[in-house]
Amino acid sequence: MVLADGIFSFWGSQLMIGIIAESHILIAAGLTGLIFISVATETVYYFTGDKRWDRFSHGIAKVQVITFAPGSFIAIMFILVLMMLWPLFWTTLFRITFWPFVMEALSFVLYILYLYTWYYTWNTLKGYRALHLSLGYLLMFVAWSQQFMVDIVASYMLTPTEPTSLQSIIFNPTDIVLDFHRVVGDISYGGFLIGAYASWRFLRARSLQDKAYWDFIGGLGLLFGIGLMMLQPFIGWQYAQLIRNSSPSAFYRIMGGGTRSFLFLIQVILLTALFFFSALYITAQMRKARSKYRRAAALLMLMLLFFGAWLCLPPHWSPNLLGLDLGFLGQLGLMNPWKYLALAGLTLSGFLMFLSYLGSIQSGLKWGARGIIPHVVLLILGLLVVGMMFDMGLIREESRRPFLIYGRMYIQPQTPDMVPTNEYAPPTRNIQDIP
Repeated sequence: MVLADGIFSFWGSQLMIGIIAESHILIAAGLTGLIFISVATETVYYFTGDKRWDRFSHGIAKVQVITFAPGSFIAIMFILVLMMLWPLFWTTLFRITFWPFVMEALSFVLYILYLYTWYYTWNTLKGYRALHLSLGYLLMFVAWSQQFMVDIVASYMLTPTEPTSLQSIIFNPTDIVLDFHRVVGDISYGGFLIGAYASWRFLRARSLQDKAYWDFIGGLGLLFGIGLMMLQPFIGWQYAQLIRNSSPSAFYRIMGGGTRSFLFLIQVILLTALFFFSALYITAQMRKARSKYRRAAALLMLMLLFFGAWLCLPPHWSPNLLGLDLGFLGQLGLMNPWKYLALAGLTLSGFLMFLSYLGSIQSGLKWGARGIIPHVVLLILGLLVVGMMFDMGLIREESRRPFLIYGRMYIQPQTPDMVPTNEYAPPTRNIQDIP
């Protein structure tokens, strides 16, 4: 039951929760990904002594300190609004996942302790770099731990088990894969955000030294972004199969031609655009550097465009062009096996493009050369990855409708004689009745 109906309508309550949750996810996911990247780059500095890596890692730490407070405020506000507008759902979920919430709170406290110690001792522990780096790894661990606890709650809502033990709640069918999916996605998201910010700084830089540095950071951000993104199709496929096995109607609603399949199609279009513009950046950088791999990069970009267009074909599409029956295109738009093949082709082409880019860097890619096209492309990639994160949040929440907890607890209050439609799996006994 929704509280304060006199202030917020039923749909208004859902909209408010959605806006707050999406805002928090966009900040929290970025912070988590940036921590992994910052610790990794400080590790590189520890072994190489290249001051660019130290400057970059320290800059990320500063961003962490600045943005952590507003991100935490939004998270706390989300909990308060959820308690006020959806009290029955909140108390039910909190009772079931009590210990993950306790561990999440503990991780939050340790996160604060390690983050500020890590940042403010950067210069103090300059002569004890290994000790400072160990603080970074502790911070990285508690950041992962905090997210893992949240993933337990989120995965339980979609693929619930009988809450007879803590083990059954934690190791529900999708928890581990969801956490892996989110960690990889967070690092990729952070990489693309770095690339977008670096491109903006490059375009504003006046000295050649600054342009070279921000060009280098933009390329590094793309390496993290597209390098980790190439893993997502395989992890996402495994995640989708687990949802299909455990919550079949949720899978059908999003990926099997259900009423919210357009959200997944948007995600596929954004993924294709992300691969394509990444390839465009790599090709432009290679041409600028006169790399010997630039022709191969152009060919791979065309392959990405082909597989991307195939992946975006809607299922059961029957276009008619100049009297020609093109109904076979609708068959190619089916998920199994055609879109899986297209996704494999897209990922393989992206992987080969990634290797060619690494080869160009290894052979001496010159950073800071003139040309604005690569940096405009990085800005576009930053916007695309934010759109992907927002759409993914919608997909995960919309897949459960009409349930708050899949098969157990409805969003809207239901009459005792109501029978779910065939689109949804019938609920088991009401979860509120579980002792």
